[in-house]
Amino acid sequence: MASKKEKDRKYQLADELKQHFQDYSKCFLCDVDNVGSNQLHSIRASLRGKALVYCGKNTQMRRVLRELEQEGMSQLEKLRNALKLNLCLVFTNDALGDIRDIIAENKVGAPARPGALAQCDVIVPKGNTGMEPTMTSFLQALNIQSKICLLYTSPSPRDS
Repeated sequence: MASKKEKDRKYQLADELKQHFQDYSKCFLCDVDNVGSNQLHSIRASLRGKALVYCGKNTQMRRVLRELEQEGMSQLEKLRNALKLNLCLVFTNDALGDIRDIIAENKVGAPARPGALAQCDVIVPKGNTGMEPTMTSFLQALNIQSKICLLYTSPSPRDS
């Protein structure tokens, strides 16, 4: 069971979220799957003064949105229904395209993880990978079949 201190913090965060909906005229959702804390920190730093990134618990954000809907902001129903998985709310009064571009500038590549869905098609053609036979565990972790083939070269005349 949550302590009194934790409940007070939840109510404080809910009040902050309500205040953000009053202070800012625009809001959009961002998917934060596979986004590290350092990357999120750099995004927040680059948006400072232009926008606010709010990451919270989905159930709490849905509860606040439901309360705001009852207070007359019926347009938030679509936003509430979209709050699933790892999402954050970005509040701004600036142009949404400019904010999206700033967020896209902070996008960094990350290595593939087992079980993760690729954002684009990945095709690994048959053939020599150039990897050492000891590196097959890397491919196995990604569920990519591999085969070790020993290449035989004929002995050179100098070897005789």
